[in-house]
Amino acid sequence: MSKVRCFTSASFSYLDRVRVLGETIRRFHPDWEFVFCLSDVEPPGFVFSLEDEPIDTVVRIEELGIPHLDSWMFEHDIVELCTAVKGKMLCRLFEQGAEKVVYIDPDIALFSDLSFIEKSLDKYDVLLTPHQLTPDEDPAVIQDNEIGSLKYGIYNLGFVAVSGRAEGRRFAKWWSDRLLTFCFDDVPNGLFTDQKWCDHVPAFFNNVLIIRDPGYNVASWNLSQRLYRLMQMAIFMQLAISSDFSISLK
Repeated sequence: MSKVRCFTSASFSYLDRVRVLGETIRRFHPDWEFVFCLSDVEPPGFVFSLEDEPIDTVVRIEELGIPHLDSWMFEHDIVELCTAVKGKMLCRLFEQGAEKVVYIDPDIALFSDLSFIEKSLDKYDVLLTPHQLTPDEDPAVIQDNEIGSLKYGIYNLGFVAVSGRAEGRRFAKWWSDRLLTFCFDDVPNGLFTDQKWCDHVPAFFNNVLIIRDPGYNVASWNLSQRLYRLMQMAIFMQLAISSDFSISLK
């Protein structure tokens, strides 16, 4: 089975979250390489030592080969910037020979292994998770969740997994091109950073898997349907706190 390269993208203000993600990846997938795409520089007096972090590799934004980097960066706020580099980073990993790449947002933690994701990349080229899996009945929940997805994107791009085969690389190039030019939080004009673009993916690309397991992408926008999963997570966290597994915020 091909080695997985997993990456996240953030600034130093999210380093505590990156650490939690890195520690949970190391717990469940110690064989994965965890890469931190960093769109920031150290604050004065702050020492960032990779040896002390649950991170294997750091790639700084200036290493991505983005033309006119300074002016391009200043077109974006910090959220737009950290999402705009995701496609470029994905392409970089493929250029380095990666066969399977998983992106996970820095504010996510793993509560079990992702072996299903790893195995699915042997067959599928792009894996996505929807924000919602079934219709709601409560008007308030519909307003918040279903209409929210129409505004911000059907799929949660806090996660995407892509194969290094031709169709996966074609997706990576398309997504990178769009994000370099159009990664803005501009909902009235149909844009929400990197996310809305992927509404097109099932129509534009072949061999796409939409993951419908409710154990993935458990978050505030779907808790009305996933309370059982939330209870499982709470139990896991209690066990983690009382065992030798610690989630350190350092």
